[in-house]
Amino acid sequence: MRHVEPAPGLLPKIAISVALIALVMVTIHLAPAPSPPYKMVDEVALRPAPWSGERVRLHGWVKAGTIVHVANDLHVFTLERNGESMRIWYRGTVPDTFKDQAEAIVLGTVLREDGTWWLAATELMTKCGGKYDSNPNLKNPKFE
Repeated sequence: MRHVEPAPGLLPKIAISVALIALVMVTIHLAPAPSPPYKMVDEVALRPAPWSGERVRLHGWVKAGTIVHVANDLHVFTLERNGESMRIWYRGTVPDTFKDQAEAIVLGTVLREDGTWWLAATELMTKCGGKYDSNPNLKNPKFE
């Protein structure tokens, strides 16, 4: 039986290849997950099928009269914009500023059940009310 010597320089090439593959695998593993896309509710409501099963952030306004508190931590409401709307099922604590016609952003998964599209939300943020808007009648000594 003959013993075959590896070609000169082959071992360093193999070592470098293994190191590069390991580096790529570690980089993929440690890379942050991509953030969900940010969409206005009417964009998704007009064509919900491509979003089926996808996590998305939806921005819109709470349709007046649609808020239903099903349980302490389960809330159902409709988010709307430009005449289009989507039903939202949110599990969690609602912000103090959550009310009819509040501007809101929800994070959740687009789902379809019995022909109806809706969003199962895990996060809910609402815009602060008008008390923080600037009042032109108030003087700010910083800008005088």
